[in-house]
Amino acid sequence: MKQVILRIFKFCMYSQYYFMFSRCFLNNSRQVAELNRCICCVLLVTFCSSAYGIEPQPLEGVHTSEVIKANILVPASATPSPFTSPTHNPASHRASAHACPSACVESILSLEKCLKTALSNNIELKGQKHVLQSTIYQIREAKARLKPQFNLQNVQTHSKNLLSFGEATIGKHDTNISRGVLQQPVYSFGRLNLGLDMVKVQRQSEEKALRAKTEDILARVIRSYIDNLNTQNRLRIASESCQLIKAHLVTTQSLYDAGVILKTDVSSTRVKLLEAQQKLVEEESALEIARENLSNLLGISPVEVTGVSQIIDSDVAFDKWQNLASNTNTLSPEIERLDCIVSMLKKKLALEKKGKLPALGFQAIYSTGNEFNDSFKNWNAMLVLEIPVFDGGTVKARKNQAEEELEKTKCDRENVVRQLNLMARTSYLKAKDIEKKIGLAKEALQVAQENLDQNVINFKEGTVINTDVLSAQLLLNNAKVKYNEAVFDYLQHLTDYFKNTGNIKGFLSEILDVNISWPGAEK
Repeated sequence: MKQVILRIFKFCMYSQYYFMFSRCFLNNSRQVAELNRCICCVLLVTFCSSAYGIEPQPLEGVHTSEVIKANILVPASATPSPFTSPTHNPASHRASAHACPSACVESILSLEKCLKTALSNNIELKGQKHVLQSTIYQIREAKARLKPQFNLQNVQTHSKNLLSFGEATIGKHDTNISRGVLQQPVYSFGRLNLGLDMVKVQRQSEEKALRAKTEDILARVIRSYIDNLNTQNRLRIASESCQLIKAHLVTTQSLYDAGVILKTDVSSTRVKLLEAQQKLVEEESALEIARENLSNLLGISPVEVTGVSQIIDSDVAFDKWQNLASNTNTLSPEIERLDCIVSMLKKKLALEKKGKLPALGFQAIYSTGNEFNDSFKNWNAMLVLEIPVFDGGTVKARKNQAEEELEKTKCDRENVVRQLNLMARTSYLKAKDIEKKIGLAKEALQVAQENLDQNVINFKEGTVINTDVLSAQLLLNNAKVKYNEAVFDYLQHLTDYFKNTGNIKGFLSEILDVNISWPGAEK
């Protein structure tokens, strides 16, 4: 009885304060009456519910605190994190394990599975592997030039007039001669060996190109995977916002029907619901596009990309990033490939400079006949010395062309080094900048959580209305999105940094805890 009297006294005091406020700031008597009526209704409902132990039910049978907890990423006592989702929440995972077989879990792609799938299915990698395979046959061709060559020839000859001495003639009108020709280069002043060395260096260049392409594909898969995670989380937050605003719209409509709030409150809630639905449509389209990009890199159907699993379960490992940040001297495969091309062009230039040197070869011929008698078998052997005298400037033009190609490749290498250093430095600075933003976003997330909790308490006490709780919840959702964006942008910049420094393997093993092997990864 004492508590009831106390609550009646508080109700009268609150009413008196509100009446004084309305008289001071509102001149229109109609506005004063409308405001007083609304406030009295709210206070009366709050008083009755609290006096008799009845909790307000603004969400159709769902307790307000339960709805808010369902939309919070982590408990208030824990560190806020954007990485908890219905797919990876341990409680929801255990609950879904009974309703859904293991096939549902297997449909979620892990980063390790995506990387291995890309290594085996990616079309660009397959094409680069064929290019590398072709260099094997180029080496075999260059080695074959150092070995003896044997050819068979068959010559059919028809002569209209024969050589004659009076009535006697020499030879036959039709002859058929078969020959076996053996050729062996003896000395070419190093040209054949230089040609062989060139294709060997070219193979090394293609090996570096394959490694560069592989690391590029892996980095693109990681970035696409992170983009899918980012979009997946944004879609989840947008979906939760729509559900929450729909529930608040029902509550707002009920309060309006009871004469507690104005129609403008209902209209503003509907506008927020339409905006949330538009955002949901945008995020659904963004997720579909992100899955299309990932499936294209993996070489699989987009239908198979039903979802991706989280790659980190806690705060980003800043300490690991600090330890690896100084590792900027690792040569990237792009630079190593250009080094091989420079070496190959140097050999090509040396080869072109020897274009005017003579060549010595051995040749042996076995013949079954000659132009006079097609049954006359004979063989002969000869040394052939070939000395170029005049070529119209062809050798000089080739030499000058090789020199220009060599200088251009050196410039390209220097430019690539500058570009990679610039991109690595840029991604490093962006990552360091986002480190600060992550801290601020985490603090904003905590403040938004505290603000929501306080609004829930105030709503129970009747000092605020449900739209204030809605605004606090939307503020928390925006904080989640910003924190989510900051963390995944940080991972994107880390990916770029380690890719540009040629240490994508270290990024996978030390930052993301993924260990896979690919050609050239051990180098």
